[in-house]
Amino acid sequence: MPAEKPPFFILTGPLGAGKTTLLEALAPHFPTVPEAARRVLAEERRSGGTATGEQDPAAFVARQVKAGRRMVEAAQSPRQNR
Repeated sequence: MPAEKPPFFILTGPLGAGKTTLLEALAPHFPTVPEAARRVLAEERRSGGTATGEQDPAAFVARQVKAGRRMVEAAQSPRQNR
């Protein structure tokens, strides 16, 4: 019987709501991945992109979901060379 993947939760909220602070508090007790919005915003600013909450909110959310999924999948995949 294949091992069950543990449930995961997605934190959302506006800038400054405390998502990163909450993740930092949970990290010693639960597996977590970094909050994606900061990474997406940094990439968009660096590249001159428009996937930000102010310019293209739908693209910003889509980029966050994609980045979050990649981080969750990477965290759940078996580690090589342990």
